[in-house]
Amino acid sequence: MTNEHTEQVDAQEEPQVEAQEAIGESQEPQEDLQKKLKELEAQKEHWRSKAKKLEEQAPKEVEPQNYKSTDETQDFDLHQTVKQLSEAEKKRQFGYRHGLSPEETDAVFKINPNPSKEDLDDPFVKGGLDAIRAKRRVQSATPSSSGGSNRVEVTKLKDMKPEEANLAYKKMMEARLGKRTS
Repeated sequence: MTNEHTEQVDAQEEPQVEAQEAIGESQEPQEDLQKKLKELEAQKEHWRSKAKKLEEQAPKEVEPQNYKSTDETQDFDLHQTVKQLSEAEKKRQFGYRHGLSPEETDAVFKINPNPSKEDLDDPFVKGGLDAIRAKRRVQSATPSSSGGSNRVEVTKLKDMKPEEANLAYKKMMEARLGKRTS
């Protein structure tokens, strides 16, 4: 009986030993994970304290008196926009009244911000406008580059009937010689 009893005890101890070994193996990665967790928590606290320090320092460094309020900057931007639009409208109307292109009008306004009809009679302004117009004429007179001439579909002599071939030959000769025959 004692042998049987010791065999039973040994049989019961084997699964417990295996379970303890498995737990021991799984505890090692758990310990590593716990160490990493503690490190990450320490880093989190470090960065959190650093951020709090920066937040406390930030209001002391910035003086709100140096900045304009948003209403003032918006008013300033609005005034600039209105000024630019009124200047553009003034240019457009002046150019329309005096028959000038937008490019010519800009040139006149560069010379004098408040031009009049007398300013257009000034030889200096006239010369500038003439140069702008000549430049525009040259640009518009220059032919654009083309890939080639147009091709005309012509049937070949071997595909024509003899009467058609004679008629085509006569037309070609008339075109080359500049004559008209009937």
